[in-house]
Amino acid sequence: MSERCPLTGLAFDDDIPEVCRVQCEPLWREAVRTGEPEIDEFENYDEDLRCGHPAAEFFGDSLQGEGAARFYSINHVCTSCRTELDSETYTFTCPHA
Repeated sequence: MSERCPLTGLAFDDDIPEVCRVQCEPLWREAVRTGEPEIDEFENYDEDLRCGHPAAEFFGDSLQGEGAARFYSINHVCTSCRTELDSETYTFTCPHA
């Protein structure tokens, strides 16, 4: 019998429990590959920077659990000014919850 993913809240980056990575990562990778994310564009940056945010890159990820429902999020930052720009969240079901 496989170990259960104990996640009941939100965990960021390296704080995602290892068992949850083992149990859920194939599922969230499939959700990223085939699903449509919910995009949350952050607008809490200083408009006076006038950076223009020419490109974005991966900044971190998180996993949130509510029962069997899981929400995997990827955050992006501007490559120039390092301002957090957005997150994309993918929903999937974890049979190991």
